[in-house]
Amino acid sequence: MHIAAAFVIFLTASVAAHAQGVEQVRDALTKMPSPLLNTPSPVQFSFVDVAALRKLGGGEGLHPRIVARAIMVDALPHFVALRARGLHYWAERSLVDLANIRYLAASSLQPVIWGFDSENTAAATIAALDAADFDAVGTEGMLSNGGAPDPVKVEAFDPWRSAGRHSSFLAAKGDAIVQAIAPRLVEAALRGEPNMAESEVVSAALGGIEAALGDGTLVQAMLITPLVGLGGADTEMLLNAGADLDAMREKLEAELAPGTEGIPSYLGGFIADAQGDQPSVLISLAYPDCATAERASAQMADRLAGIMPEDVRGDMEHATLETSSGLCAATLNVTGTSTDGLGNPTFDAFIKYRQYFVALQIGKAE
Repeated sequence: MHIAAAFVIFLTASVAAHAQGVEQVRDALTKMPSPLLNTPSPVQFSFVDVAALRKLGGGEGLHPRIVARAIMVDALPHFVALRARGLHYWAERSLVDLANIRYLAASSLQPVIWGFDSENTAAATIAALDAADFDAVGTEGMLSNGGAPDPVKVEAFDPWRSAGRHSSFLAAKGDAIVQAIAPRLVEAALRGEPNMAESEVVSAALGGIEAALGDGTLVQAMLITPLVGLGGADTEMLLNAGADLDAMREKLEAELAPGTEGIPSYLGGFIADAQGDQPSVLISLAYPDCATAERASAQMADRLAGIMPEDVRGDMEHATLETSSGLCAATLNVTGTSTDGLGNPTFDAFIKYRQYFVALQIGKAE
């Protein structure tokens, strides 16, 4: 294993070289209202690229090893049924051909986003649900299966009916469907309110993933807050830019116990599963300045090298990337190996065994 450092790169708002690499993630983020970024949760957004999973598995349905790779699905209730009951059950209950789905995404379970291959597919799915047990309600274009669920008819893995526990509200938005148990979340998406993709912090962190991805394929990703590296803090406005970013960092550091070791406090970030010649883990954390980001990227690599077995982590490359907003992303690319080309053991180890999250632990500023 070796650790390599890359040069500082400047990212403009439109990175043409790898525009498709994170385009599906960015599209899903545009469907998520930005106020959800104030939710005090370690993970605020989860994403699985279903088209990428199909491609990795040879294009025919989803190989069981590929389904097992998608460990983000625990945060995606519309995918859980696919893993638990199989493709036939899922297709029957969802009324959707898996080949017509680009991605699935969610923000702390609600709302969930179904990203389809076209507006026609989204409209046809809405029509099929309308012909079943969903009816128009509230805002124009919104449907619901309203009323108290019939205990006899409850199916634990029904992707459209919230497993029978709640009423489900949904509506088409372009080539996607927004689904939630609270109608206000669907209404916010339909009104075109400010969305997560417009956050400078989210954009900077996603830009870091985009650059680190290169020519690879993004398989799944999650948006994290500083709570991943901090035992508890006031997360109000941590990811919504517009306030004094330096003050945010200082506030976080002030809450740490004296002598706490770790990387500089970050504003938000992404952890992603990627596939190139070999599978890899990509980490991108947003910082107010590049000097701090550069220190953080090197420290992440050093901390991870000290705790993760070499046969799991493979090679590591860290870099610092400046965005057009002035924020910087500290990135780490941990390349692993896979004997069958279907799994990502390194990502599994990172997500399943949370002790590796110590690489993201926030410490006192030097």
